[in-house]
Amino acid sequence: MRDSIPMYAFFFNNRKEVIILIVVSGIIGYVLFSLSESPTIDKQEIRYSQKIELESILIHDYQKDQKRWSARGKAAFLSENPKQILIQDVQVVVFDLEQPNDVVMVTIVAKEGLIDWESSQILLQHQVRIQQRNEIELITEKMVYAYDRGIIKIEDEVELRKNEAKITGRELELNIEQQTLLMKQVDFSY
Repeated sequence: MRDSIPMYAFFFNNRKEVIILIVVSGIIGYVLFSLSESPTIDKQEIRYSQKIELESILIHDYQKDQKRWSARGKAAFLSENPKQILIQDVQVVVFDLEQPNDVVMVTIVAKEGLIDWESSQILLQHQVRIQQRNEIELITEKMVYAYDRGIIKIEDEVELRKNEAKITGRELELNIEQQTLLMKQVDFSY
């Protein structure tokens, strides 16, 4: 009986999201049979169908009983792939799983974000800004957040700012959980 209380609370607190997911799943269920192997999200452009459009969306992702990340946007469109959803004017918040409450580790904003549940990745593009605990800010045009591994990956140019210092480079990898950052072709100015 004790195990059913957290599950009930989860469904009660997220009832709108659950209803939306059930309705969307029912509408696109026939598409599941036509799916083949999905291409990697970090190499594809965002394509979507405008047959189903949602206004003002909020999605939470949980690991065990703790919120791992949430995504909020002004509009969402069902992707051609039913395991993907495109969100416009998106904000992704990544939470610290080591903390008991929802402590924010990273906040990401972008014009577009594509959540791919099959590959456990979020592709964000166009005016992407990443802020890590108000300490550093990353600015780029396209990035991938592999939420199952807690890694942000940027292949193109990226600008890192901290206080008055500015570092530019390419091929950045930020491990959120280990708080490590790797970048190639680095140029530093302050």
